[in-house]
Amino acid sequence: AVLSFDYTNTLSGGDTIVVQASGDGGASYTTLAGGVFSSSLNSGSGTFSLDISAFIAANTRVRFLVSSVGGEDRLYVDNV
Repeated sequence: AVLSFDYTNTLSGGDTIVVQASGDGGASYTTLAGGVFSSSLNSGSGTFSLDISAFIAANTRVRFLVSSVGGEDRLYVDNV
């Protein structure tokens, strides 16, 4: 299974958002490789795509977690 989405990252300052997956219904989450968005990581616009087969279960969860706030800007996500 592949998680993919288009994004536009306008984050600045200390803003950081991480993409995490859970294969146990949300009891625990793992930040996906390359799934950190900040003013210096995955900046601008693009497509994020990653194999999440290791997390596939009957109760798989994916979340976008704001892990720090600084510039209070945005990460826009589409076509998930």
